[in-house]
Amino acid sequence: MINLVIHEKIDEIDRKAWNLLLSQDNPFVRYEFYRALELSQCVGSNRGWRPYYISAYDDEKLKAVAPVYLKTDSFGEFIFDWAWAHAYEQHRIAYYPKLTMASPFSPVSAPKLLGDSEVIKNYLAPKIWEFYQSFPVSGLHALFTQKSEEHYFRSLGMIERDSFQYHWKRGGCETFEAFLTTLKRSRRKTIKKERRKVQEQGIVVSRILGVDIQDSDIEYFYECYLRTIQKKYSNAYLNHEFFRELIRGLPENVILVVAEKSHKRVASALYLQSEEILYGRYWGCLESFDSLHFELCLYQGIELALDLGLDSFEAGAQGEHKRTRGFQPVVTKSFHHLKHSQFNSAVENFIESERDEVKMLFREFERLSPFKDSL
Repeated sequence: MINLVIHEKIDEIDRKAWNLLLSQDNPFVRYEFYRALELSQCVGSNRGWRPYYISAYDDEKLKAVAPVYLKTDSFGEFIFDWAWAHAYEQHRIAYYPKLTMASPFSPVSAPKLLGDSEVIKNYLAPKIWEFYQSFPVSGLHALFTQKSEEHYFRSLGMIERDSFQYHWKRGGCETFEAFLTTLKRSRRKTIKKERRKVQEQGIVVSRILGVDIQDSDIEYFYECYLRTIQKKYSNAYLNHEFFRELIRGLPENVILVVAEKSHKRVASALYLQSEEILYGRYWGCLESFDSLHFELCLYQGIELALDLGLDSFEAGAQGEHKRTRGFQPVVTKSFHHLKHSQFNSAVENFIESERDEVKMLFREFERLSPFKDSL
């Protein structure tokens, strides 16, 4: 007999039981990731991300779970709906709160429905829809979904939205030099020049594995992270406590890359990894150096993925500069539903036109591809 329970704190759920539901080693759906967010208070009612863990049990055994958040803004989502919220405001209709299924502050394609596929199909997905319909919210949004679960959202009548990111693909390469040979001469020359500039400035780069990261390393990294956030006049969604809990909880998934000049640390970048994918997530610098951002956030990531035998490297959202440095556009999916029928239809029309724009961008990439042959 399946029993459905809605937990508001992840500590109400058994850690081992949660992680046993995962079909892949994606750090952004691990119990430890969500717990780090809660313990650090990066999510919660006062942060615009109130969690509801919709869970399915069979005789007290956890069979499936879906993290759902009550959102009072659209910060930290990376699938932008600010224009929709503005349209609601113009018509004096409340857009917030809304329900969002996402890994908070992480533009990473990852499962939104965890566990047994039959339980998800017959119990969990219908329960999420029932929860949504009974809740005083404007809409339901599932962000950065995975292909294996998209049919669940389609079956609920949600609108499918195409976005894209730039990802690096191994493509049979075993070394960085081998990767460079796949690029056109001009692009290969630019990358070599940028890497040489970093070396000529006397900068040395090293790696620290998660199991060896000390509290002093975390403190230094967070200082770099904050400095870059401040330079961009952006929001520091994550605090020092989050990174400390994340590294403590998932040491095998974390790698810190540090840049030094004259034995003094000047910049750092934090990477996460799964069994197949490297994720470049956070970086910062205390001093500015020519091409150091490219080195720490792109080229070191490519080398790290090659050394670890990983298939691909996702260096975060946006970034046209990635295209010319060997990253390929990849479609990312999200699903949306708005309770207001007229707005739902308007959004559906908007998403159709947006999909045509994404297709045009892909054709433009083919025309301007940095690779010798179109991949």
